[in-house]
Amino acid sequence: MAFSNIKQAIKISLLLTNPYFEQDFILYSLVLNENIVPLLTQTNTKGEELPILFMRKTLHDYELKYLDLRK
Repeated sequence: MAFSNIKQAIKISLLLTNPYFEQDFILYSLVLNENIVPLLTQTNTKGEELPILFMRKTLHDYELKYLDLRK
């Protein structure tokens, strides 16, 4: 479910939108193999979820030893 929401939010707008701090934020996090992918979105007045921030962090050996997020 979360992965399909991430894909949909990225498809709606290829550009990142400005945040509106008076509105709620939606944060998704996806763990794929050694990668953590956070996506921050907000819903606009039309009900569309638009991306604000998209990142990817590759974990290294020492980081993978502390917490197993792949379960």
